[in-house]
Amino acid sequence: MTRLPICFAAVCLLQSFGSSEDALHLVNKQRAIRGLGPLVRDEVLSEGADKKASKAAETSYKGHLGGYKFGANYEGIGYDRRRIFRACYLYTAKAGSKVGAAIVKGRDGLNYCCLLIKSESRLQPHPR
Repeated sequence: MTRLPICFAAVCLLQSFGSSEDALHLVNKQRAIRGLGPLVRDEVLSEGADKKASKAAETSYKGHLGGYKFGANYEGIGYDRRRIFRACYLYTAKAGSKVGAAIVKGRDGLNYCCLLIKSESRLQPHPR
């Protein structure tokens, strides 16, 4: 079994919930504010992020679900009551990295987020 680095952290303001394209647009908008280049949407990673965020929201699970990682080598997850996207590696992923991003509102009122990243370089969970 492959283990991914585990982390909860960085915040990206969300104004509305929608598709994985919407989530990634907001992630890239927040990265641009910090002077960082955009991440690139990957279909398989996007579907995987949506499945993981949906499962977490459905079960109110506040941690890594484990299981298949859809080809990602980094997984950032998070949850928050506010309308925000939370996930590690949001600001440390190299511009151009392939990613999947999703946010799903749970029955408990929390927003469950997942960011799956396929990166060629080693990442730190938080900016240093």
